[in-house]
Amino acid sequence: LDELPFPDRGAIKNERNLMQAYHDEGVRITSVLASRGCPFRCSFCCSRNVWQSQTRFRSSANLLDEIEMLVKDWNVQFLKFSDDTFTVNKEKVLDFCKMKNERGIKLPYGANAHINTIDNELLNQLVESGCKELWYGVESGSPRILKEIHKSTNIRRIKEVFKLTKEHGIKTRAYFLLGIPSETIEDINMTEKLCDELQPDIVGFTLLAPFPTNEYF
Repeated sequence: LDELPFPDRGAIKNERNLMQAYHDEGVRITSVLASRGCPFRCSFCCSRNVWQSQTRFRSSANLLDEIEMLVKDWNVQFLKFSDDTFTVNKEKVLDFCKMKNERGIKLPYGANAHINTIDNELLNQLVESGCKELWYGVESGSPRILKEIHKSTNIRRIKEVFKLTKEHGIKTRAYFLLGIPSETIEDINMTEKLCDELQPDIVGFTLLAPFPTNEYF
């Protein structure tokens, strides 16, 4: 991926999208990709079909060169990583955090993370490098639904990670998915209960989309 040039943000008129209602502060925000693909096999997702279940990474140096450019040329004040799972490779993330600090890049950022990839060491380094938010695909409060959609996690682990993330001062976003064909009212009630228990800073509820590349189509 390092062989590819940085996106031409002038050509796509990125200035139109920099000021978003994403934060109340109205800061200048843009997105960047550190990797392509995801090794997880969530049944509702089409990523594995697009990227053939492979995950490819940019080097930290290449990624930080683009970030420095975004700060210098676009006055970006907050960065959103658009990776399916930014934290999928712990060593890559730790290297990014270390190099970002060494370069003195203070730009705060947020990213998608999978519950199973989080531990105390990783959170410490994310905080040190300016990570302000982590966005988790919780999807359901029903153990049966979590198993059916191949989420590879459980309710106990979800609760632990949200608690640990908050203890590190990182804001949490919880994504939930409704509309799995076998889902019942009881399952939805369990999801609502879990959301209340997690108390995420941001909540996103989504309806199942039967993309041609996922098993629900």
